[in-house]
Amino acid sequence: MPKRVWQYGEVEPAWKRDRRMRAMLRERLKRDGLTMPKLATIVRVDLDRIWVPAWAQAKAIRDLTVTQSSVWLGRIAANVLARIDREAGGKPVLTPTLYRRCPQCDRALLGDEAQARWEMDLSYTGRQLPCGPECIERARALKARKKGQRKTDAGTEECGDVRDCEEDRQRAE
Repeated sequence: MPKRVWQYGEVEPAWKRDRRMRAMLRERLKRDGLTMPKLATIVRVDLDRIWVPAWAQAKAIRDLTVTQSSVWLGRIAANVLARIDREAGGKPVLTPTLYRRCPQCDRALLGDEAQARWEMDLSYTGRQLPCGPECIERARALKARKKGQRKTDAGTEECGDVRDCEEDRQRAE
């Protein structure tokens, strides 16, 4: 299908202009080696007739609450789970909200916090800014945890038993 060329005097619809401008922004950011931040929508599903199945617990959003009757999921998985509950005779309650993770401390941000973080991340230096007062300490702890994990992955294993550690020390001497 050929693209429509707007004639002189015709007004391009706002939705088309916005789409075109976002595409141009994405291309410019990609050229500069950056990516456009995304703002996700997640859904809390409160079930009525069934418990949260194992597949839904596996797909649950990390660091958010999971109980026997409620779980935070992505939109598609939430709709599937709600349909299963409806077929069982229940009336599930779906609560959609905005979701984003802080690039510094990896904390889950919901609602207005996620919207504010997304707007902050739109700027070039926005990803280096903390999300809150505890963000810097949490980011340091996360980096230390990741650094320790890399060391254990590289071959320096944690001792499972005290005797194993003593034997390793004696061999090293």
